[in-house]
Amino acid sequence: MSNKQANRVPESCPPGFQERYTVQEDDTMFLIAQQFNIALQALINANPHITDPDIIFPGDVLCVPEQPLLYTTGPLAIDPAEQSFVGVIIQNQSATEINARIWLINKDFCPKAVADFIEITIPSGCLFQFAFDIWAFFYEVVIEVPRIPEINLTIYGLSNDFRPIAANTLRHTELKLINTSPQTSTTARTLLAEELSTNQSGWITNF
Repeated sequence: MSNKQANRVPESCPPGFQERYTVQEDDTMFLIAQQFNIALQALINANPHITDPDIIFPGDVLCVPEQPLLYTTGPLAIDPAEQSFVGVIIQNQSATEINARIWLINKDFCPKAVADFIEITIPSGCLFQFAFDIWAFFYEVVIEVPRIPEINLTIYGLSNDFRPIAANTLRHTELKLINTSPQTSTTARTLLAEELSTNQSGWITNF
């Protein structure tokens, strides 16, 4: 890095950001994201005034997002005669796009295993619906979203024809907060914005 440039400072940081950080010598976006335990892309998205995230300078000021919230359903069991899918709904009612990560965990084994792992950027005012194909009797869903109140979460059990099974519905207030995301060597599948319009009975599926 070189400091032969005027320092870049954001006009303001939106709600949900824990602090401003002044770039130090030898800092990189990657190292700063690690320092604050946040996703690199979340840090990049929060700082559009940094036009090239690979080049930052001492004295530049960054908006640092709050550490995300992690929610879990806890262990759930399916009725194979009724349920074939688990549907995840994330509603972004904030004024900006958000990044979310979702894990489907097979709890039939010990230790439990991550069966699927996706990432999605959800535009402002949009509803994201995704259906995982369940192949375990006992399973768990973990969702990571930014720490802002304008995000609503719902998880449904879905039948073969994608009909919601009301008895298996979990809403935001019924999910449990946890501190650590699932450990996996699996790379997340990134769902693109155009996939938001792909649906089957309103659900984007993983097949």
